[in-house]
Amino acid sequence: MALLNLLRPKLALGMIPIIPNESITVDLGSDDLLLLMTDGITEPRNVEGVMYEESRRLNEVLAGIPAEMPIEKVVDTIINDVEAYTANEEQDDDITLVTVRVS
Repeated sequence: MALLNLLRPKLALGMIPIIPNESITVDLGSDDLLLLMTDGITEPRNVEGVMYEESRRLNEVLAGIPAEMPIEKVVDTIINDVEAYTANEEQDDDITLVTVRVS
């Protein structure tokens, strides 16, 4: 499973009508994961003030997920890691993660 970050954080789709949205096409292969998430996954900070995304932990977690891991466990693994990363900090944003595995 290759890690491919196609879309950097953007405004919520359609939030400001005058800002154009770009379309991309990506060929997904068997066992690929498609992750759709809010900034509640990428932006929580640890006690040093480093955002989760900046720490590269998401990539590390994804790299350790075997292809046969059930999708529910994939979601739990990612969310649990975000919560462990920010264990001493108060959560101030929603955590939303939708994950799809190509079969």
